[in-house]
Amino acid sequence: MSTLQSGSERTAKRLHPFSLRLSDAEKAHLSRAAGPSRSMASYARAKLFGDDCDSKPVRIARSPSVDRALLAQALGRLGASNLSRDFAALAGAASSGALETTPELQAKLAAACDDLKAMRDELTGALGLKVRE
Repeated sequence: MSTLQSGSERTAKRLHPFSLRLSDAEKAHLSRAAGPSRSMASYARAKLFGDDCDSKPVRIARSPSVDRALLAQALGRLGASNLSRDFAALAGAASSGALETTPELQAKLAAACDDLKAMRDELTGALGLKVRE
């Protein structure tokens, strides 16, 4: 009787990790030899087994690293600056006629408000937070 295995269980049985201790100089040499577009493991595998090796490694896509603390700090500064509120007040004064403006200035103020909202939304999205209106 055979049992069903998930893809990761089958892969774990086929791939065998191999560790190698390297000095800092050896690792730097390997990294330079591999180049920016190839992982050190891929380079080492090609050097050991050649390009005609039967098995090709499973490639894992890497996400860019996110500095959550830096994003949170930027979002905090944006909120503390009151820029959005100040621009909204200027745009409101311009729309009501309390502030003498040109149509071009009114459009620029409205665009600045939209840009600030977009920055806030992108920062909160990058942090995985929900936007409050």
